Parts: sequence; C-alpha cells; structure tokens
Amino acid sequence: MNAAIEAAHVGNAGKGFSVVADEIRKLAENAQEQSKKISRDIHVVESAIVEVVTSSDRLGNAFSKIDHSINQTKEIVKLVSVAMVEQKSGSENLLSSLQSLNSLTDGVRSGSSEMNMGNESLVEDVTKVRNLASSIEEELSVVWQAADDLDENARNAAQMAVDAGHAIRTMEAAVGKFKI
Repeated sequence: MNAAIEAAHVGNAGKGFSVVADEIRKLAENAQEQSKKISRDIHVVESAIVEVVTSSDRLGNAFSKIDHSINQTKEIVKLVSVAMVEQKSGSENLLSSLQSLNSLTDGVRSGSSEMNMGNESLVEDVTKVRNLASSIEEELSVVWQAADDLDENARNAAQMAVDAGHAIRTMEAAVGKFKI
C-alpha cells in the first residue's frame, strides 16, 4: 500500500511502479487469505488427529478386552476338551463293562436253556425213579425247587440283559453325540 502511495506521488514516472505495487498488494492479500485457509485446514487436521488418537486408544482397549476374552475362551475350551476326554474314557469303560455284562447274560441265558432241556429229561427220570424210592422223591423235590429258582433267576437275568442292551444302545447314542 505504501508503494502505491509513493507511485501516485511520483506521477507518470511511477505508473509502472504503481502496477507492480498493485500486483504485490494482490499477492500479499492472496497470501494472507491462503495463510488463513491453511490455518483452518491445520485446525481441521489437528482435530482429526485427536479423534484418530482417541479412537485408536478406544480400539486398543477393545482389542485388549477381546484378547482377554479369547484367552478365557481358550481356557474354557481346554477344560471342556479335558472333560470330554475323561468322559469318553469313562464311557468306553462303561460300555466295555456293559458288553461284558451282556456276554455274561448271554451265557446265563444259554445255560438256562440247557438247564430247561435238562429239566425235561430230569422229569422223565424222576418219574421212573419215583416208583423206586420215596426218599429219592424228597431229594428231587429239593432239586425242582432249585431248578425253579434258577429258571426265575435266568428270566430275571434275561430281562436284565434286555434292559442292559437298551441302556447300551441309549448310551451309545448319547456317546455318539459327543465329537472330539
């Protein structure tokens, strides 16, 4: 502005200087406006940086919580895995025991059938022997009672075998639901 005033004082000789002074003024005004704009942009960038830092802190806290939760979940998964291995082992032992019981029950059932056939033969022999001696008849009465008890026990064992077989199938179905 001072240059424009001085150019006006000089008159015609200062006209060229006046144009340069005018351009310098415009450049100064433009520089001042750009400086204000840059200042506003810097404030916007500073605000954005503060928001990013704040968000970054929150994100770091969230990741810490997630990491903690993941570690807790890992521990729970380990415990469940150990429990499932133990449960599988126990189930296998139980299944083995039930299969052994089932085999024993089959043996009892087979023996019971043989005893039933033997009982029929024994009845025929008892009829023949009854005519021979009354003392033998008393002994045969005791044998009959034992045979009846055995027959009932065999039926009970057969029913237990049926129940055990059902329990085995139920357990196998339950064990089959667990996958490791």
